[in-house]
Amino acid sequence: MIEGYKYFFGEKGLLLRAEPMDKADLEKLENPEEKRALEKKMAREWKRIAKAAIAYHNHQERLNFKLVKVVECKTISDHGIWYHLNFEAKLRDYECSPKLFFAELYGIALRLTCCCMLKSKGSDASTMKGCLYCGSLICHPASGFRAGSEFALRFNKYGGIPVNCGQVFPQS
Repeated sequence: MIEGYKYFFGEKGLLLRAEPMDKADLEKLENPEEKRALEKKMAREWKRIAKAAIAYHNHQERLNFKLVKVVECKTISDHGIWYHLNFEAKLRDYECSPKLFFAELYGIALRLTCCCMLKSKGSDASTMKGCLYCGSLICHPASGFRAGSEFALRFNKYGGIPVNCGQVFPQS
């Protein structure tokens, strides 16, 4: 068993699936040391995911943003593991306020499917809506993400989700 994951078993004891724990799961833990250890592990994982997303965004857009902080992250289990997260980043060489970003990554290999800067709340309320899984916990763009969007995840003729865009980030 991997620490920081929850497991779902079938009637005969067969493992059906494993999912990373999220904040709601942490609230259920009673042991404070175990809770703190998992919170730290989750924070490191979220930071690693956000850094991977902002590195790819910088490469694609030819910009130089640096991560300020991870605001929130949600793990989704729907035909694999998806991560939706909001983080703040600002340009390295300029004094400016941090900008809010959304990123979606898929699978253990962390394949980036979407990373974009969100408009401020006052400029376009439609960019701040949630998805079917995150609700209002994570701010999403109006389009461009896959898991939890208005358009359900579709399988291709080989049975898998066509996630062939974006870079795969190495595990550290």
